[in-house]
Amino acid sequence: MKMQSQTRQIAFTAAFSISASHGSGAGKSHRCLPAAFAAVIMVAGCTGSSGAPRADGSSAGRVVLYGGSNESPSALDDTWEWEGSAWRQFAPAATPGGRAEFGMASLGGKALLFGGWGGWDGPTPADTSPLWEWDGSAWTERTVSEPPYRSKCAMATLGGKVVLFGGGASGLLGDTWEWDGNNWTLRSTTGPSPRAHHAMATFGGKVVLFGGMALGSTPSSFGDTWEWDGDTWTLRSSTGPSPRDSTAMAALGDKLVLYSGVNGLSTDAPQDDTWEWDGGTWTQRSVTGPGARWAHTMATLGNKIVLFGGVDQSASHWLSDTWEWDGNVWTQRPVTGPGPRQDAGMVATLP
Repeated sequence: MKMQSQTRQIAFTAAFSISASHGSGAGKSHRCLPAAFAAVIMVAGCTGSSGAPRADGSSAGRVVLYGGSNESPSALDDTWEWEGSAWRQFAPAATPGGRAEFGMASLGGKALLFGGWGGWDGPTPADTSPLWEWDGSAWTERTVSEPPYRSKCAMATLGGKVVLFGGGASGLLGDTWEWDGNNWTLRSTTGPSPRAHHAMATFGGKVVLFGGMALGSTPSSFGDTWEWDGDTWTLRSSTGPSPRDSTAMAALGDKLVLYSGVNGLSTDAPQDDTWEWDGGTWTQRSVTGPGARWAHTMATLGNKIVLFGGVDQSASHWLSDTWEWDGNVWTQRPVTGPGPRQDAGMVATLP
């Protein structure tokens, strides 16, 4: 594990010496073994009861998954949907291009994708065309004035708007932006410290942010919990899950669920733990999970949370398994679908 930890530290530090064009060798962002892409989970949560409204007032009907990166390593550009029993692949005429480490959330029945990193030789589609929408059959590029380019960010939906926080480009970012369906607005430059590889989800009428990674002489992970109420960030807790990045969260009923992630660069050991946030306190559940991993994705569909993929505990195998959490038990679904990957985006949208 020591060699893997050193590799991750060197790779992470190098990832933030990206040039303005994002095409130099220093911009080759990778987070597990050499030649893999940087890990960040971008999952927007929604309410977990069947047919219940999401933060934007609509009902979730399917889970959309896009992109990520595989072991090759290659940035992927495939589009999939999970409707509760099987994965379905789409073949749209246009796509956002191969990319990983982007933010993804839902708004008005569409999946919104922003940012990301698209490959070794740039500029790439992720650099030059950062904002796209999926309506269930086609991807559409939105050409608007945008936040500064970034990857390793996170997004979630609140009050009819998509909230974007942090990430990295030539350095770490700590800014908060909102997308109303037509325009981006910078809302805050205070709150959580600049970070990457954090998780965000909608819960209890607020956006909850947990963890992430800081950059320094020795990069380290955060273990703090923040809430955004539409105007202000508030630090809610510094206890609960151990400091980690590359984790994933989604809401189910009256709980926000967090699973696994990497517990800092010093150990490089993914956690095999399930935690629930009730709005004030984190509680660890004594259950058997899908297996320690990082760079996986989670989203809520009906009365279950769907988990897909990531990188396993050895940091040498990319995963393609599909799991569901019903509030008490993790169950693997014996299905075929997207290939092994990390850093994909996954979010629930309208039928």
